[in-house]
Amino acid sequence: MKVKIIRCVLFILTVLFVFSCKNQAEKSQNDRAKFIKDYRGKRIVGYFPARYAASSDYDAGTPYLTHLLLWFYNPDEEYNFYCDEAQEHEVMQLIKKAKHDNCKVFLSIGGGAVHAASKYADRYRYLVRPENHELFARKLVDLAKYYKADGIDLDLEGAMILPGFSEFIALAKEKLSHNKIELSGAFNIYGGKKLTDEAVHSFDFINIMAYNESGLFEKKLRNHSSFFHAQKHLNYWTDTRNVSAEKVVLGVPFYGWYNEFDLAGELLEKRSISFSYVNKHFHNLAEKDNLVEIATDTRKIVFTFNGVDLIAQKTQLSKDYGGIMIWHIGQDSDDLKLLRTVADNLQYKPENIENNDVSDDLTTTDTTNDLSDVTGDDGVELIEDNGELRPVKPSDLLPIN
Repeated sequence: MKVKIIRCVLFILTVLFVFSCKNQAEKSQNDRAKFIKDYRGKRIVGYFPARYAASSDYDAGTPYLTHLLLWFYNPDEEYNFYCDEAQEHEVMQLIKKAKHDNCKVFLSIGGGAVHAASKYADRYRYLVRPENHELFARKLVDLAKYYKADGIDLDLEGAMILPGFSEFIALAKEKLSHNKIELSGAFNIYGGKKLTDEAVHSFDFINIMAYNESGLFEKKLRNHSSFFHAQKHLNYWTDTRNVSAEKVVLGVPFYGWYNEFDLAGELLEKRSISFSYVNKHFHNLAEKDNLVEIATDTRKIVFTFNGVDLIAQKTQLSKDYGGIMIWHIGQDSDDLKLLRTVADNLQYKPENIENNDVSDDLTTTDTTNDLSDVTGDDGVELIEDNGELRPVKPSDLLPIN
């Protein structure tokens, strides 16, 4: 009998011990999440493809984000919103994780791929008619409620900012707010000029797409998202449109452009590349530079992008506004180098706090590049080939993902 009592007591003590350890672990994790997100009211908004939720190859970075924006949801034939290629169970799991990480979740509709000739175009043309605004708003409320999302993000661009869209935004804000659902939008200056003042001031915050200033068809070689362009976009929204600074979130690109020229300087090809690619193949340059140039006997290849230092500078700039928006998290390096740079620069760091998990010394102002592990003595980029190092050839750069 005594043995049974002892065993019972030991079992109860074991259960209590395990439960206590679990609570301590959860408290520690929650405390850490709150600490690394001490951004003093500023936002770190990260767009992330909903279809990536099913892949272990991509990290959504929710411990560092204040807002995760899953893209893109668009209307089906019945005007119910869905996301192509996204697996619902995995999306739900990602949303659950984000909320555990004290990160709000918004569902983004539209996207740059929704152009005038896309399969969604006619559906949006129908929804933005004044007589269908109630239907449109109700479908967005239903979408947010189904996924238990905190907000809806409107990302209709270019020709898809249709007549009637501004009027719809004001109604959408009313209906969503009634259901305690927030509303954000993503626009560049061109898109902003199509919106009425009432529409602009209906958003809880606006994600400023301050990139692609040198678009796909421009033949000039320049950074598509410079510090100057960032300031220009911020000035438009705060000075010209009179949006309060705390509602203006500066967008930064986690991608760049591949530019290929012949020897006469004629542009042969231009396409986007991820920062992950740049970091993998030109690691030390990605730390500090915004341009990588490779010359061959027949052509010149140039990558333009936002490196660590430029992202740090823009994040410092965003402290006078509403924070940083990222397009998109899935283009960052495997170790989330750019996202951690944003978090480190936005983080409130009292002098008496040490061992900040976010900081990784990514933003040093030393402009000296140590190229010894990626280049030869003449500064030419090297690549491993069958156990030996040789100069990079243009063919090594293709295909680029």
